[in-house]
Amino acid sequence: MEVFQDVEFVRLRSRVDGKYLLASEDGRSVHLAARHASYRAVWAVETIHAAAEGGGDGVLLPGHVLLRGAYGRYLGAPDAISHFWAPCCCWPAVGQRDFDDRDEVNAIVWRPVGLGAAAGDGVVLLHDKSDRYLRVNERWLPFLAGVAAFNNGDLNMMMQWEVLPVPTTLFRRDLPAMGHRFDYPPSRKIQWVIADNSGSVDEDNWSSMEFAGRSVRLLIQDLDALQLTLCIRAGSHGRLTPLLINLPRSWETLHVVFVRPNTAVLNVNVVLNTRGHNQLRFPDMDADVYGYLTGPSTEGSGYLTEVSLVD
Repeated sequence: MEVFQDVEFVRLRSRVDGKYLLASEDGRSVHLAARHASYRAVWAVETIHAAAEGGGDGVLLPGHVLLRGAYGRYLGAPDAISHFWAPCCCWPAVGQRDFDDRDEVNAIVWRPVGLGAAAGDGVVLLHDKSDRYLRVNERWLPFLAGVAAFNNGDLNMMMQWEVLPVPTTLFRRDLPAMGHRFDYPPSRKIQWVIADNSGSVDEDNWSSMEFAGRSVRLLIQDLDALQLTLCIRAGSHGRLTPLLINLPRSWETLHVVFVRPNTAVLNVNVVLNTRGHNQLRFPDMDADVYGYLTGPSTEGSGYLTEVSLVD
């Protein structure tokens, strides 16, 4: 499906009420909101490779993508290949998932299915490996998740999404203003490591600290890493995502990888960036979905949240 071809960042807008799919601040769930200028409404597009026999990187799986959110986690739902989900109350909620095991890819990979010219070139169904579709749930069913994965054979507007490409820019805006240590959560574990000059991470060299609050500026200050780029790694196979928004509201341990300038960043045998943060491309949040300028974001002074390292 060409809607994701040569696209690095997208927004997903529901055909039901025109709202956008956002990564929630808890770092795990997703929700719909009208704020397309939010950092969390942008998703980085990744291609996916099928497993190769006898190991190796595998081959490119055409027409399938991974969608990575502002906190480095991937859009997905519980793998239902070996489970039966009863219609109605047990529809599995879609959320933000780590990528720890290559076998977990079935829960986070999506295949866009076009609906033809009548629906619009950028309107698709997002189909997962468990034969389900990303869908919005009816508001009159409060016991259901706001966004779920399900397939009852009725491919209605609840499952239709408009894919809106977001332009890229080499310009990185400032981080959000300095926060305080009294914000939730009162404490969480940060595991961190500095990538070497080749971009590799020594898995035996992680350090650990306790951190209070959500301020990304405070975290960088506490770790004396002002000259480095702070990246989130959501799972051992997750791509590095420079964090330019505040930390999620969560007690969960956060894995942080610091990248030096002019570093060849490698992750899962894929060259993500050849020159450290000097060659990062960012979603251009000044460009509106229709091409004109938007007002400033409401989420702090820095509003380029989701960053993709150059392949």
